[in-house]
Amino acid sequence: MMETYMGYSTFVDVENKDIRDRNRGSVMLNIFEDHATDGVMNAMGMATVLGYFREIPEGERGDALAMFTAMCESAGYLGNNETRH
Repeated sequence: MMETYMGYSTFVDVENKDIRDRNRGSVMLNIFEDHATDGVMNAMGMATVLGYFREIPEGERGDALAMFTAMCESAGYLGNNETRH
């Protein structure tokens, strides 16, 4: 487990779990947005998200993924949201 992955913090030093989960979800959303066209992430983005995700401690991955998914839904990237980007 590293403190950063490709320059992205993994927030292992953040003690508050809710803040840590939110920060990790935000990082993964930012990676998605940096590597997506019309809501579809390219291969480099997918590899970066997966590499980042692997650096999150195994017992914390589910919560980070749930936050990322919620943020994607909120931004209109998932589901039947009419505000889809």
